[in-house]
Amino acid sequence: MSKIIINEQINSSNGKENINNKKAILKDNKISYERNGFIMKIIIDDEKIYVIRENNDVKINLEFKKDQSLTTKYIIKDMNTSVDLKTVTKKLSIQDNRICIEYDLYMNDKFSDNFEFKLEWRNL
Repeated sequence: MSKIIINEQINSSNGKENINNKKAILKDNKISYERNGFIMKIIIDDEKIYVIRENNDVKINLEFKKDQSLTTKYIIKDMNTSVDLKTVTKKLSIQDNRICIEYDLYMNDKFSDNFEFKLEWRNL
């Protein structure tokens, strides 16, 4: 387990969100940190990235594999309900201590938005 510093950037049609110099934990292939009241887990596989965003109310599971469409779930805990999420990954880059994902997001088969997610990290 290593303590790291991350920089995260998310771009969408709703604007840009940045987190800079945030402390996180890197263990094996998983990065964990807190972001706006959510626990974030980024799991890096050889050709696939998993992003899990969870708080007391919801859990969002996203999966990304280059040039593929993958279906996961958006779980609303207090209503015991889930919504299908589909990611269409247009770009996926995993290099050293940097991840870049460009994707379209669909909720219940309806286009929601397109996103660009960037994450880079360094040792603390």
